[in-house]
Amino acid sequence: MKHAIRAAAAALAAWSAALGAQGAGATPSTTSSPPVTQTTEEMTTLPGVLADPASDYVAVPAPYVETVPGPTGLRVGPLRILPSVSLGLAYDSNPTYASRDEKSETIFRVSPVLDLLLRGNGWSANGRGWMLYDTDLNRSGAYADIIQKAHYGESLGVHVESARGTRLTLTEMYEYQNRNDYVAISTGAGTYNASWQDRQSWILGGSIDQPLGEKTACSAGASYSLLTYDNAGLYDWSAYSGTLGFRRQLTSKTDLALDGSASLQTSEGNAADSTEYQALIGLASRATAKVNYKAQVGARFYDYGGGGGEQAASWTYNLSGAWRATSRLAFTLAGSADYQPSELDQNNYSSVETLMAGMTYQATRRLTASLSGIYRLEEWQRQFAGFDALGNPLIADRLDNQVSLYGRLNYQLEKHVGLFVGADVTQNESSFTGADYDRLFLEAGVNIRF
Repeated sequence: MKHAIRAAAAALAAWSAALGAQGAGATPSTTSSPPVTQTTEEMTTLPGVLADPASDYVAVPAPYVETVPGPTGLRVGPLRILPSVSLGLAYDSNPTYASRDEKSETIFRVSPVLDLLLRGNGWSANGRGWMLYDTDLNRSGAYADIIQKAHYGESLGVHVESARGTRLTLTEMYEYQNRNDYVAISTGAGTYNASWQDRQSWILGGSIDQPLGEKTACSAGASYSLLTYDNAGLYDWSAYSGTLGFRRQLTSKTDLALDGSASLQTSEGNAADSTEYQALIGLASRATAKVNYKAQVGARFYDYGGGGGEQAASWTYNLSGAWRATSRLAFTLAGSADYQPSELDQNNYSSVETLMAGMTYQATRRLTASLSGIYRLEEWQRQFAGFDALGNPLIADRLDNQVSLYGRLNYQLEKHVGLFVGADVTQNESSFTGADYDRLFLEAGVNIRF
């Protein structure tokens, strides 16, 4: 399974900060939220490495940012409405994430996007609705009835800041993805690993940041997350999470950051609920328009409720940051380590570590380049019941390593029209060889903004 355990939570936290969080207080994170299960090609990079809506990188909301002056959209009082649509062609070397007998496809892709921006006195709100629809242009043989892919969602964010520095942030995101992929493919084990892409997810979160003095601040946050699958062989799960944070100024640019979190997780694959606790300590920047980071290490404890129960403990980390090095160059970083119930194996759970890094470079007023890398390690904590590459039953330890690199060039022809090209290279190596795969995704097209 190629789920991104913290992709949604990290991006939501970064998005909340990007909505306007400034000053001495803490920027709460939405830790301990369940993942939006997705491939790295579909994971949105964080602010500063924003991706075009035409790519699959639209599963997590990001604030609207213009690299060159563009259309002002429609204005209705303080509300700004910005519609756009992308049209393009793509090549996918391995659309079903097969470990062998891969069959490529050529895709025609349509992606409309609607951004809403609203600014008031001491508050701001962003909204986004989007859709991505793929049609395979060379369907034949075993793929005659696939791949038609509908992928859509919406996101909302509200940020309020008082004159005394109290900040309230609310975020919401819904995503639905459907592939016409229930056609039986009889070419053998290991040739189809994509049924998890039929899913829907919903995340609702809120946080409050309260200064306690000139050098001290505290924060609290809560979230609810839900992930469901159309495939009855995969296990839905949800989580209620809460966070508490404390920050104390150490220097003019650095704070001491202490955070704790608890997450109550419910899974179809477990007889009882599971609970994860985390405690973290580290450093955080005094948020500015140029730099905003948090780097922490700590411990995590997991009280697992499935298969008779079990307890586990390990170290953990939390990384998030955005650095605008120059007016043209920006970097981002995010990472975390967590426990979660397995979506593949009943009465099992896994430890998941993720690390994401990216950069954007505005070479000219019209040309922008971006590059991001994602590493993900998942280790099941009990022996995994599955199959080898030949379809034989196998019960053994399972460890998955996934690496993905994504690059993109955007060229703005004029105010309303831009061109883009992109490439995504992904490799997944698993101790269960039927889950191994390599994938190359190439895309090119035009983006029209109104």
